Amino acid sequence: MLNIWDANWGLELGLCPCDLHFVEMIADRNIANSVIYHFGSGGHHLVGVDCMKAGKGNVVISITAAPQEEKEYEKLIIDQPQLAHHYICYFSDIYTFEGRLMPVFDVTSVFHLCEFRSDQQDSYAGHTDWEVLRRLCKQTRNGGLVVFYNGSDGWKKSEPLVAKAVAEGLIEADSMFKTLPIYRRTAKAIG
Repeated sequence: MLNIWDANWGLELGLCPCDLHFVEMIADRNIANSVIYHFGSGGHHLVGVDCMKAGKGNVVISITAAPQEEKEYEKLIIDQPQLAHHYICYFSDIYTFEGRLMPVFDVTSVFHLCEFRSDQQDSYAGHTDWEVLRRLCKQTRNGGLVVFYNGSDGWKKSEPLVAKAVAEGLIEADSMFKTLPIYRRTAKAIG
């Protein structure tokens, strides 16, 4: 059985401001006409909705493992069909990520790495957190951004994986924006 998140994460900026900081970073860097992959939509779908409203030509592909958040997305596009031109949220487990099903990303958020892996994923050959990070880096174009959240419940476990990705030459440090450590995808091929 698929490992799901049985909750609908609302916009709780005092507890988890990463999505707000992400859309602020996108605006601050004047990112336009880009394909953005967002790991963890939240029931608020702030990243997808904000990117549409900003009118910069960005498109967002977001993943959720919460059936309630997927239902919120369905309500959004029923009420605002124009959103479907800019934002797709799909229901799945990030530990089954397969890049061949996706376009190449210009910007990738990896905010919730090391938060959801359990033994349950082993029953369907779920990837490890390291494999997820490698696959998301592989799907990000050379020079694209790979963005983390240092307030994540999984950040302490993610830091060594980020350091490993840097040591292996997959990403390099770029900058920091509020709570978001930003890395740049290198040209190193990932097998």
